[in-house]
Amino acid sequence: MLEEAAIIKRDPLSAVDFLPVTLVAAVFAIGLSIPYTRDLITTFLCIGAFAFGGGFTTIPLIQHQVVNLHNWLSVKQFMDGIALGQITPGPVFITATFIGYRVAAILGALFATLAIFTPSLTAMIVLADLHSRVQKNKIVQVVIKGFLSGFIGLIFSVMLQFAFKSLISWQAWLIFALAIIWIMVLKKNSVWAILGTIALSLIIF
Repeated sequence: MLEEAAIIKRDPLSAVDFLPVTLVAAVFAIGLSIPYTRDLITTFLCIGAFAFGGGFTTIPLIQHQVVNLHNWLSVKQFMDGIALGQITPGPVFITATFIGYRVAAILGALFATLAIFTPSLTAMIVLADLHSRVQKNKIVQVVIKGFLSGFIGLIFSVMLQFAFKSLISWQAWLIFALAIIWIMVLKKNSVWAILGTIALSLIIF
């Protein structure tokens, strides 16, 4: 059975496989013709294209573009967006929806969300067959490790900025300490930590 499975080849991609990307491209063409959504689309396409590692490794990229470069949000507003994202699916990338809405209402939310997810969707479709061939390649593995190491430094710098802005009361320090104990010492589910912080915030703040 293993030998039979090994010789099974994936059918070549058809035009239908590229239909989602084609539809999204058409939506982007409309968005790029609107001045106040053009920057949103190009910015979040760039973030999505360079968000190696996904999830929390994306936070430094988003912060640099949204807060430092374009000044669409303040650091406090950006932190609020990240916090709100934690109670939704896709907690970090979905922050693009919040940012887009702040910049250009419903259209901004739509275009920012599509833009940040499109590069990974396109890569999955185009590189699906190639992934199985290169995933164990030594060079690829080394490059990925290098990317992740660099992003750890970026995440740490953002974490310090968030800490200086957030840990300013005994209540915040208490919740921080309990969350660390729950996740790192007791090794419990982070979902309960998030729900617990919400409940505890309502009680002690």
